[in-house]
Amino acid sequence: KHWNHRVLPHWQQEVTDLYRHVGTNHTPPADIHAPFYPLLGPYSSRDANLLSQHMDWLVGIGADALVLSWHGIHGGADGEGVRTHRNLNHFVRALERKIEEWAARKRVPVGDFDPPLKVIFHMEPYRGRNITSVQYDMQFIVRTFNDTRWLYRDPITRLPWFYLYDSYHIKPALWQQVLCPEADGPGCVRGSDIDGVFMGLCLDGSSLIDAARAGFDGCYSYFASDGFTPASTTSRWPWFQQEACSQGRGMGTKRPFQFIPCVGPGYDDTKIRPWNKATTRQRKNGAYFAQMWDAAQLLQEEPPLDCKGQLPVAGLTSFNEWGEGSQIEPAVEREGYHTYPSDERPGRKGDPYFFLKASREYIDRWKGPGGEAARREWREEWDDGKGVRPPDQEL
Repeated sequence: KHWNHRVLPHWQQEVTDLYRHVGTNHTPPADIHAPFYPLLGPYSSRDANLLSQHMDWLVGIGADALVLSWHGIHGGADGEGVRTHRNLNHFVRALERKIEEWAARKRVPVGDFDPPLKVIFHMEPYRGRNITSVQYDMQFIVRTFNDTRWLYRDPITRLPWFYLYDSYHIKPALWQQVLCPEADGPGCVRGSDIDGVFMGLCLDGSSLIDAARAGFDGCYSYFASDGFTPASTTSRWPWFQQEACSQGRGMGTKRPFQFIPCVGPGYDDTKIRPWNKATTRQRKNGAYFAQMWDAAQLLQEEPPLDCKGQLPVAGLTSFNEWGEGSQIEPAVEREGYHTYPSDERPGRKGDPYFFLKASREYIDRWKGPGGEAARREWREEWDDGKGVRPPDQEL
């Protein structure tokens, strides 16, 4: 449903009035809500073959975890009517089939197989979300998927990770009742069967301090538009890292409170929000992506003393957030749409896999010596087009 996304109004009517097409919907397959056009066409995220391809690509770049958007058990649909909880079963079935395929390739019994790609739930906001409903959502995830091998767990504490988007909409005092940084309470999850590693959204310095006070184990910057928020401003990341580590230790990680920088290849949501040009970040033939990764890499290579012992973590926004123009998923050349940079081979105007290849390079550097060799056996030969459907074939 997102391919035909509505053109959204501005919160000020006088700005909305400048854009006559506000309120209309895009009309796929020719007209989609994104500045780039996907190599796989305007697909359905319920398609098992599509999901299989996505998982192979993510493993190929060396991603440790796929962060899956989910609006809770009773959260209803997102802004465009997509019910992520209804889609969850489709995703899980596709993932488990993929794990069976990977295990067979390795000739390992599926029950003994450690999947190369894990899943972290990105707990999205929804109407009526409150501290009680979030606790029920946590219970559902842990108690439903606790016995799976694909739920991402902290390497030290073995607790599952959660990212909580717009966490600041719930007051720190309410979070304290669940994450209990100072004392146990009747709703405390710490030490229970639904304990976890909880990362809140970081916008600025005050939201970072509030997240630490609330009992979160860390916070993440999320946004791919450098400068959109103080926390997504790469030049300020060293300050956020230092400030985070000075907040004490996370109860779910037993490590210093952590700031997680999120990188992206660019940002452009003007086909959905035509009035939002100020947040557009051009890809600059890959240079913007490189600059964001360099800023994140610096945090790992030169951490403050207070941050010693932290798990090196960076987020990538995004794999396929097409409507915000931040995706690294392959895009095809098409009239009326932007094209990825060329791989400089004769006769090629753009390389659909340019940002997958760039991501692989940066992740190899992030993980250090030996990381690439350990993942080489999972790499796909993207250039031969194996397993990729024609771009005009609808799913």
